[in-house]
Amino acid sequence: GSISQMVGNNGYSKTVASYNSGKSESGWATSVLLSKWSGNGYINNTSGEGFNYFTAIGYAPEGSKHELNFSFFLFVALNNIFYDLFYFQDAH
Repeated sequence: GSISQMVGNNGYSKTVASYNSGKSESGWATSVLLSKWSGNGYINNTSGEGFNYFTAIGYAPEGSKHELNFSFFLFVALNNIFYDLFYFQDAH
């Protein structure tokens, strides 16, 4: 497995953790990835944050030409962009 932390301009940061089991003697394998990003945005009021999740489970029996894999992906983004598009303020 691994864990990494990345930092950039405009308050951007990203943290990623992942693990891969490799194929076991019985033919099973697992992979998992979790990440979180956040930032202030390059343009005013475009800050946001998001989460990514990935999981995969696989089975490949010894001596078989067949494999079975299940994968699950999820991405969740939370930001101010949609709010800014529909927010109007009276300039008076």
